[in-house]
Amino acid sequence: MTSRSERLRLARAGRRRRLEVSATALAATLALFALLLAGSAAPWHRLHRWRSAWPTVKTVAPAPTTKTTLAPTTSTAPPVTRDTTASAPRVVMDAPTTSAPSQGVCVGVAMTLGQADIDAYPAGTAFCLSGTHNWTLTPKAGDSLTGPATLDGGGTTKYAIVATAPNVTLTGLTVQHYVNGNQEGAIRVVNYGTSFADAANWHLNNLDVGFNSNAGANAGDGWTFTGGRYHDNRQEGLGFGANNVTVDGVELDHNNFTDTTYTKRQTDCGYEAGGMKFTADDVTVKNSSIHDNACRGIWSDMNSQRTTFTNNTIANNWDEGILIEISSYGTISGNTLTHNGWHSYSPAGATTCSWLWDGGVTLASSDHFTVSNNTLVNNCNGLTGTQQTRPDGTPGLLQNDTFTANTISGGNGGTGEDWGRSGVVADNGANLTTRNLVFTNNTLTNGATFCGLNC
Repeated sequence: MTSRSERLRLARAGRRRRLEVSATALAATLALFALLLAGSAAPWHRLHRWRSAWPTVKTVAPAPTTKTTLAPTTSTAPPVTRDTTASAPRVVMDAPTTSAPSQGVCVGVAMTLGQADIDAYPAGTAFCLSGTHNWTLTPKAGDSLTGPATLDGGGTTKYAIVATAPNVTLTGLTVQHYVNGNQEGAIRVVNYGTSFADAANWHLNNLDVGFNSNAGANAGDGWTFTGGRYHDNRQEGLGFGANNVTVDGVELDHNNFTDTTYTKRQTDCGYEAGGMKFTADDVTVKNSSIHDNACRGIWSDMNSQRTTFTNNTIANNWDEGILIEISSYGTISGNTLTHNGWHSYSPAGATTCSWLWDGGVTLASSDHFTVSNNTLVNNCNGLTGTQQTRPDGTPGLLQNDTFTANTISGGNGGTGEDWGRSGVVADNGANLTTRNLVFTNNTLTNGATFCGLNC
């Protein structure tokens, strides 16, 4: 049997062993924790480096509020106000420093000598123009002339560009102050007939052609006018006898005035003047603004065929918005015609519209036209047809024309001094009721009237 003193000695020895085990375990735990701390330093450093590689985010404060007011391109349109205020801060991410390629830069031969450069290089050369020059250029087949640059005749030189070869492209040029002859353009096709085919398929892109002594430009077969402005030419913006011409998105304005007071016409409108006149087949005019010309807006004449006028805005021209004269087969649709015909054959300031001239659209001794889905507002007359004896027409008869689904607004309701009338009339005794002239589904408002087939 163990004595009490022995039992106390054994208990104290057990406690010492348990303390030693606990101390050993604690030391091991501390060592392990130290190792864990030491081992975690490298991954944390790598994580920190990875985060620092993220793109920097910059917050750009909104720009100050600014508004830019643009002048109207026609006298009827109000100024356009564009709000350029940034709506909220923009978040901009840092990006690579490589920039995108430049857009719209001319690549080609720098033209410094004018025609001498064209003569020195083969056909099909791309020329880059800059600055202002009093040159006359005659491009070779397939050449291109690209600005921005100004060809200024200085009031002494006759032509800016003479067309004698096909497939030429003109882009971004200003053409002004050339003293071209009657019916001749500052951009000139030399002669009628075969020259139209010789100088075919030109592309005229975003040109500014103005302040020339007669026409802004002629045309050859298959020419395309895209964008740009033909204005302040002393006779007409465009004048041509070539076929298959397209005018798309062009502005034709303020032509046939003596000066920029815009109070007196230069050339009698009975001859040839205004926005554009042509004697040609397969002409298309679309998406264009034709306004404030001291004659007609668009004038088709001399047995032109298969014309198409669509989606144009035609306003404030002194005579008819569109005049179709002894021509055949065409479509006039989707146009807006406003305030045309008020300075025509009537005395200045008068409100009487002469006969059935001065319409938003007038068909004069012309056949097989469809006039549809147009909007006419406050023109001297509305949709009109006239028949005179025209032996120069083939056939020169007002017949087989349809006016449908148009909206016509403005007139005096047939009282007092007549204006705002739609209908047809003859001055040679012709019975127009037998000519298949159809007015259907048109809407007349605000005093516009239909005077019938024998106005």
